[in-house]
Amino acid sequence: MLTSSTTQFSFLTPAFVGVAGKCVLVGFAIAAPLLHGHGASAPLAASLVLAIFLTLLSACDWLSFRLPDVLTYSLLVIGLLLAADAGKDALLWSAFSASLAATSLYVVGWIYRRVRSRAGLGMGDVKLLAAAGAWVGAESLTTILLVACIAALSAIALTVRRGAFDASQAIPFGPFLALGIWVAWLYGPVFSDRLLQ
Repeated sequence: MLTSSTTQFSFLTPAFVGVAGKCVLVGFAIAAPLLHGHGASAPLAASLVLAIFLTLLSACDWLSFRLPDVLTYSLLVIGLLLAADAGKDALLWSAFSASLAATSLYVVGWIYRRVRSRAGLGMGDVKLLAAAGAWVGAESLTTILLVACIAALSAIALTVRRGAFDASQAIPFGPFLALGIWVAWLYGPVFSDRLLQ
């Protein structure tokens, strides 16, 4: 059970297990081409750790609109440790990428809040993107954000099509960020390469 001053959340609920199960299925679907030898490879143990964290974070955010610090900070630290294992330069790049990711998304959220007079992004999203920067590097941030935004807009479009859209209702962005992180981890900076060509 995760506890804070504002929320109490348990992993052991049918709703959480259901959402986490769907996240796992989506993750397997995205990784499927790699299982047949196509695309870039990623270390299996690290991929498993990342998948577990992204699944837990996605389910937490979907059900409670919270990305627990204990998960986002742990994911950040693990990313930095993996980079440190690859050498000093890799660690410095990982730390820089995490800082750039956090700063960029924080600024976007700050601008939105100034323009719309309400919060558009939570600090949990900022911390999750910082962790992503540590794991995949600044070169993959474009891929993460494009995948996340396309997925979120697609979900909104489906909601509108069903006639269930409520403009005042908050939408958890964490699961969509997690999707972008997973794509970038498995396949690299896909969109960045296309834009630079």
